Amino acid sequence: MRKKGTPVFILSLLLIMLLSSRFSPAREEKLLICGSTCMERLCRTLAQAYMAENPGVRIEVELGGSTMGLAGAAQGRVDLASSSRDLTEAEQALIHAVPIAYDRIAVVVNPGNPIRSLSMGQLAAVYSGEIRDWSPLGWEGGPIVAVGRETGSGTRTTFEQRLLGEKRPLYAQELLENGMVRTAVSITPGAIGYLSSAYLDESVRQVSVGGREGGGSTFRRAYFLGISRDGKHEAAEQFLAFALGADGQRIVRSMGYDGAGERAA
Repeated sequence: MRKKGTPVFILSLLLIMLLSSRFSPAREEKLLICGSTCMERLCRTLAQAYMAENPGVRIEVELGGSTMGLAGAAQGRVDLASSSRDLTEAEQALIHAVPIAYDRIAVVVNPGNPIRSLSMGQLAAVYSGEIRDWSPLGWEGGPIVAVGRETGSGTRTTFEQRLLGEKRPLYAQELLENGMVRTAVSITPGAIGYLSSAYLDESVRQVSVGGREGGGSTFRRAYFLGISRDGKHEAAEQFLAFALGADGQRIVRSMGYDGAGERAA
């Protein structure tokens, strides 16, 4: 015998489901940016500004180095790759990358080091291990402690390509991010290192390279955001448009970087 209350129960259940779906909050859009440690602060600042204007979007920023971020985007694990180095031809075939800012790599020494400038040849000799003591450079400070970034770092790749060419580097320390390089140089009297100019502070002293502070345009490099060429990525493209727009570029310049359209000084 059929129970009389069953149709009423089913209708009530369907009504509840309809109302709950109608008034439930919209699904949150998620974006993952992964890559360059140098770009962490810039990406986080841009992300916070974008989320404030777009409450339905949540953006996460992860590190791991430029190479890891680019690989993640190519494999579809990352929405946007952040890279502080130029892409290889193979990476360009898989990823559409656009410069959103420009930075300079600064060469720094311990504040107790009196050396104020180095030629490109001298700096190359230091990082290739041809010069291992400060005395040939004009300071009786003992052994040189060459500090640099880890393999896969965009900063390291750019620095070595433009300074050493085909020479192999020789490091005393290989560190995971700019802050660690700065700390190592600040506490080691004979140390020399390189880092993003955004990380400069009074704990280290920048030396001029080739007669120009920061090496002039020699160590100027682009900060890229990259999207996989495979498929549609509307949310990622909207964030990229924001980063390149007036509000995004205002943030870029406020953090001490050159804007995407600014020429090298």
